[in-house]
Amino acid sequence: MSRRDFYINLLLNLLASILFAVIVLALGKLNVIDAVFLGCGFVAGIILAYIVRGAFRTSTPGELETGITEIYAAPNEGVELMFSGAEHSIDFWGVSANRTGRSVASRDAMLRVGRNGGQIRFLLLNPDSPHLARRAADEGEDPEPWRTEIRGTVTRLKAHAHQHGYSLEVRYFDAYPVWRMVTIDRDRMTLNWFLPGRPGHHSPTIMLSGKPDLGVFKAFKREFEERWNEADPA
Repeated sequence: MSRRDFYINLLLNLLASILFAVIVLALGKLNVIDAVFLGCGFVAGIILAYIVRGAFRTSTPGELETGITEIYAAPNEGVELMFSGAEHSIDFWGVSANRTGRSVASRDAMLRVGRNGGQIRFLLLNPDSPHLARRAADEGEDPEPWRTEIRGTVTRLKAHAHQHGYSLEVRYFDAYPVWRMVTIDRDRMTLNWFLPGRPGHHSPTIMLSGKPDLGVFKAFKREFEERWNEADPA
């Protein structure tokens, strides 16, 4: 249970206790003073129960250790919003980054990071990879437009970086795409995955923080670094 849910449940129980005391009073079973004492007793009992529950309750890994901060329902159309707030680094891992490369908000974020001397890396699917045809077929698409989109994204990204004088790297991975991942400032991540018959942004979106020592953020970040080191320059 989140902290917000805890307080909502506590408030609802308090209101229920007060309502119960009022009903008893209305039925004429108690006088006003007794009803007040009864209501206060219920309130005190509920507060004590929540305090004891909080003291002895074992927090689950999902609350303290995984690093999952938010989960949003699918689909996620606001791809460019994943770059929001970027100041020092941007790492993108996906198929083509077609919408991301065209987004004004994304380009503004890259320009901001670039002017701060930060690192910007795009890990895209190799347009000549046989895995591209597999992924396209899984979505019922022709692979040729995908190849054109990927190459167009590379050209667009490099042209923008050259025009504004900041550094940017693009590499190709050659494997079946599973994740669409954006890591911002090396401490927060937006994660989607490719579902059968659907693009990546049609999966739920998980937001991860890099702060918990045992969080999955570090595992996904390590996965990106491993694939990046194996990739070929675009």
